[in-house]
Amino acid sequence: MAESLYEKIEQRLTALNLSARAASLRATGKPDTIRNIQRGRRPRSDTLENLARALECSVAWLMGEDSTPPPRHIPYTDLPSTYASSNTLAPGLSHGTGRRDLPVLGVAVAGQDGMFAMNGQAHDYIERPTSLEGIDDAYAVYIQDSSMEPRYFSGEAVCVHPGRPITRDCFVIVQFQPEHEGEAPKALVKQFVQRTATNLVLYQYNPAGELQFPLDTVLSVHRIIWSGEG
Repeated sequence: MAESLYEKIEQRLTALNLSARAASLRATGKPDTIRNIQRGRRPRSDTLENLARALECSVAWLMGEDSTPPPRHIPYTDLPSTYASSNTLAPGLSHGTGRRDLPVLGVAVAGQDGMFAMNGQAHDYIERPTSLEGIDDAYAVYIQDSSMEPRYFSGEAVCVHPGRPITRDCFVIVQFQPEHEGEAPKALVKQFVQRTATNLVLYQYNPAGELQFPLDTVLSVHRIIWSGEG
């Protein structure tokens, strides 16, 4: 009897020591993607491709069209992405350290403004690129929306070096001061334009345009080094 898509997914979760929630967040930025498949919902083709990438296997294997078992572990940072043709990895990022110890921070809940919560807790770990070897405060974030496509796509992981200088046109994660005491800071992934005397100016692709935020609302600006930077 042929195995179902969900049974195939379960095999990869076991092989990679991943929870269904962590793999779902890695693939789509949503925690219930795999649970919905378990409930019988058929995934879209792009969701299936993202799942295959997150589970480090091929779509053909997931769908039972290829009987060749995938390797037990392929470094996640080395996998080709259907959606990442513009994200050529620079030297030093194309090979990882072999250790899946880079924490993925944030809560995968994005609002219409592209904001997501950064509570400082790790909800997944991915392989650490060699360029972040020895950087104790480095971290990663899963992209939650389409506002920076085609540079970054939803479900894609980006790595962050908090100590790297911020320069014009680099890509950044900006955290904002919580609006209420006890709340987690909100964050955005955007392109840095400039810092004026009063505002932080950022750029996004979809819809295209500049965004300005008062400096007194900004908690931190950290540089993304995952794609196109060494």
